Amino acid sequence: MARAQTSAGGDRTVGRRLTRLLRGAGCEEVALRPFATTNDDHPVEAFAPHLGPGRLQPLVAAGVVSLGEFALATDRWNRFRADPDAYVMLLGFTATGTAPH
Repeated sequence: MARAQTSAGGDRTVGRRLTRLLRGAGCEEVALRPFATTNDDHPVEAFAPHLGPGRLQPLVAAGVVSLGEFALATDRWNRFRADPDAYVMLLGFTATGTAPH
């Protein structure tokens, strides 16, 4: 998945460089604020775009993920969704800065 994301122009590690990028662009008052969201606040299904098998469909089409691997991921996602003790926490970052004048 990391290779596929990189080849599509993505960067899985950009979060650790957000403040440096803003400072490098001349921004001031740069801050990085983490945030978390869990399935205590949202239903498990709300996390499907990030964790569910649908995110793998482009990789199946590209031949990166096999149909067997996709089936396994689908089965595991369905098991997870059915588990009453399932817990999800996603961590994200918001970077802010004041643009140079």
